Amino acid sequence: MDIYKLQIQFPSKNYLKVLNIKSYRLFIIILFFSVFIFSCDYNKADLFGKINKKYKNGSFLKMQDITDFEWDSMYVFKPGCELEYINTVLGFDYTYYKDIGDRIIFVKNKKVTYYEDKFPNPSPSSGDEILSFEFKKDTIKYICFDKKNAIFKVKKVKYKNVDYISLMSVK
Repeated sequence: MDIYKLQIQFPSKNYLKVLNIKSYRLFIIILFFSVFIFSCDYNKADLFGKINKKYKNGSFLKMQDITDFEWDSMYVFKPGCELEYINTVLGFDYTYYKDIGDRIIFVKNKKVTYYEDKFPNPSPSSGDEILSFEFKKDTIKYICFDKKNAIFKVKKVKYKNVDYISLMSVK
């Protein structure tokens, strides 16, 4: 029967010092990027929140004035629009699809530059913001605007501490 020796060699103290310095540098770099990323407004627009904060009942809103990203077309889809329908309307595959919600999609050169989905909340609580777009006919499933005609009249109602905001196209 052979006996095998298990030999463990520990690194030298100098190696540990180098490792600690490298670990410290890596920690600092990760910390810096974490602070940078989380301090940035990653959802660069949050249009519904901006509209509620900046616009009063009866005021007029030019969508291009509150967007901080590039776009040439804005699509508003009613809840229940299927992905195939949205793809047909947009003319390309929409990869951010979630079922049910109201959605607003901004497009430039057949690419989505921003989107926001809002899901119906049957029992909103205090502080919630409910935004909707008014369609002239109930049979319409979507509306498309370019920068020149994306102008809306803002209707705001506060009920039980919930902000209900409705946008009606003026063009």
